[in-house]
Amino acid sequence: MTGFGPEDGGLTIHRPLIPFPKSRLIATCKAAGVQWVEDESNYDVTFTGRNAVRRLLNEDVLPRALSPDSLFSLAETVRSCRNQEEIFVNTIYEATTITFDTRSGVLTAQVPRLAQIFKDGWYAWPAKARRRITARYLQLLGQSVVAHEVVRMTTLISVEAAGTIFASDFTDPEQKDKHKTTPSAPSSTSASKVVEFVREAGGVLFWHNPAATGSESEGRLWTFSRPLCDAGNGPGPVHFPPDDTNESRLPSKQDNMDTFKLWDGRFWINLYNTGPRAVSIVMLRPKQLSRLRGELPSMVKKKLNVLLKDAAPGKIRYTLPAIAIMSNLKMWSEEDMDNAQIIALPTLGIILEEWRGKITWDIRYKKLGLSGLKETIGQGGETINYKLEKIASKEGKYISS
Repeated sequence: MTGFGPEDGGLTIHRPLIPFPKSRLIATCKAAGVQWVEDESNYDVTFTGRNAVRRLLNEDVLPRALSPDSLFSLAETVRSCRNQEEIFVNTIYEATTITFDTRSGVLTAQVPRLAQIFKDGWYAWPAKARRRITARYLQLLGQSVVAHEVVRMTTLISVEAAGTIFASDFTDPEQKDKHKTTPSAPSSTSASKVVEFVREAGGVLFWHNPAATGSESEGRLWTFSRPLCDAGNGPGPVHFPPDDTNESRLPSKQDNMDTFKLWDGRFWINLYNTGPRAVSIVMLRPKQLSRLRGELPSMVKKKLNVLLKDAAPGKIRYTLPAIAIMSNLKMWSEEDMDNAQIIALPTLGIILEEWRGKITWDIRYKKLGLSGLKETIGQGGETINYKLEKIASKEGKYISS
């Protein structure tokens, strides 16, 4: 199982020969009559520490426990353990009900109780292995929402990150029985007074609202998203100047990827602008949203409020892409960003009436390629593409179970 990863020119690097020793690769080349190339720098022991270790291994001056055969055996044992852990990870992932909203990049997961899936087999694993398993699981979920390319395992493998999500599943075996009962209700019966538990790790923001959680057997409901940005630390604007001649920017079935621009590591955007001035993609801000609401007709404003509540609840709406008019395209301050006029929220299909027909867009979440995608036409003439992979599409959401 993998999360959604950002594309950059469609290049993915694989290293399929890593598991094989050099001697076997050379023997294979000789048997097949294939000429190979030796990197001369590999023989310089001062070039890298790896070269120095390679020299020691070749000269057999290391203890027997560090001989090539011993190290390969150790590596195979570790690989076997990791494969077993990955089976556990996939089992947890398959037992998770996931809802993913491409409009905001927000993922909601009904996280299962691990002790109920694996019974006593879960507690048979060492605590460190359980943390690796749960960290890998969180990596799969978090990969879909982060603004950077990779969620590092080291940032998720701590007791705090894994234990936060899985709670009593990290209790010592002799203590686990007392966690089989339904947790006590929050001190306040008012859902509005229940405090959500929020944590950030590895560039992933995740939170849990106890009032929204189902029964103990259903697991806990967690929401994952991109973290909020501090002032001055958000993604820079992406500009689209007026262009009434470059028809390659028009959304079309030809799927011209050259005209897409990646914004915030999450959204690929292709915008065709026939308006009177340049427009920019920026991250939505509270002051901008307040002014936009004031410019929208009553019915459209109500629609916007419903969309925000559904797709980007709370402050997560301030990670949405917005199309804005900026006073200065080359240099801008925090005040300039706050004062930028929002004319559209492309992932929600909201646009000011005076700009309708002057800008059209094609916006995709992390994936550019159309293979396996279903095309949906949104408000204002834009095209939004959603990936279908064990997924039922509903209002631009991914639903997987």
